Amino acid sequence: MLAGLHDFAVNSTRIEFFMVVIILFAGSFYFAMKGFWRIRKGHIIQDAATAKVRSAAQGYVELIGHTKLMDGLPIVSPLTDTPCVWYRYTIEEYQNNAKEGRWNTNQARTSDNLFLLEDETGCCVIDPEGAEVIVLEKNCWYGDSLYPQKGIKPNTAKRAALFAGGGGFRYTEYLLLEHEPLYAIGEFKTLGTGEDILNLEDEVRELIIKWKQDPREWTRFDSNHDGQLDLQEWQKLRKAAHQEIIDAHQHQTIAAVHVLQKPERAKLPYLLSNRDPDYLIQRYRLRAWPLVLLAIFAATAGAYLVQMRILA
Repeated sequence: MLAGLHDFAVNSTRIEFFMVVIILFAGSFYFAMKGFWRIRKGHIIQDAATAKVRSAAQGYVELIGHTKLMDGLPIVSPLTDTPCVWYRYTIEEYQNNAKEGRWNTNQARTSDNLFLLEDETGCCVIDPEGAEVIVLEKNCWYGDSLYPQKGIKPNTAKRAALFAGGGGFRYTEYLLLEHEPLYAIGEFKTLGTGEDILNLEDEVRELIIKWKQDPREWTRFDSNHDGQLDLQEWQKLRKAAHQEIIDAHQHQTIAAVHVLQKPERAKLPYLLSNRDPDYLIQRYRLRAWPLVLLAIFAATAGAYLVQMRILA
């Protein structure tokens, strides 16, 4: 291999040489960033402190509980009609040409339905959009039509027509089922309190403006009938408006809603999984090192080419 690199460094044109060197160093940088990002994900999971839904602080948090469906229509995987809280599937078609055969993705879909994480203190709505979801439940099977036949269990269907004249479809399905353990780390927000539910000051201000436009409402606070409201009269008006708004809402049941979603900061991972956190940490680390080694190899090859070109 070194001989091949040496020959290329000595005999290639200037354009060819610089193109290859740029590709090698750019690839080295890309692989290094991808590898270190995976290592960093493992460190973030390792360092995160687990919070409870009821007492979790606003911001980036780690939650552990189990999955639960929200009220309403059930979530069902389209390929197997399996009830679940989340699914992802791909349908690939086997294309066989004169030289080689390969799988091409025909259709892919990821569930974006909301579901719940529940622990002993309460429930949190999970918005899976933008999340990296790592699950145990994976099914892969084969068939001879675009959509799999219903009733055929995954992993038992034969590879129909796959190696006999082309054709054939491969179905892959990932599922997160209800009542499974759930590890989640992302942006935690509580909606339904403060400005999200009832902003008294805004409603009081709007009511006062409305009273100003109605002389009958305005004059009932003008005790001395001078056409203006002094400080005491103004305080009485505000107190009355405040009390009217509170009375209007006294029969409403206002509940806080906790939501976990993708962080606004791109450098923070959003992860959902039914695997143990220790497994996730190890998984990220093991998958990082091949990328780091590729980065070292590409950088070394680029540096060797430059050195041989200079010495030539």
